[in-house]
Amino acid sequence: MSGFSAPQAKTFGNDQIWQDVTADRIGWETVYHNNTKQSIAVLSQLNGGQFQVSADNITWVTLSNPRNFGESAIVPPGSYYRFSGGGVGLWAEMRVPA
Repeated sequence: MSGFSAPQAKTFGNDQIWQDVTADRIGWETVYHNNTKQSIAVLSQLNGGQFQVSADNITWVTLSNPRNFGESAIVPPGSYYRFSGGGVGLWAEMRVPA
């Protein structure tokens, strides 16, 4: 179509890099908010416990059950995520650098 211009949305991975945020993600039951305009990727090595995500910070979906295993998730803009119980061995996020 002549003269049509689609909006240029930020796509996943665009201008984002993997960052080790383990030192900032050790708060058990601490809720984190993806307040960016892009989805972020989260990769965690959990020593027991659960990784959970929520669209509204009320209803939570558990993505992992207690075990020593790596977990990964895509967290959409505006969504929330947390770790409950156990310990964190590694926590990395792919996001736009601060």
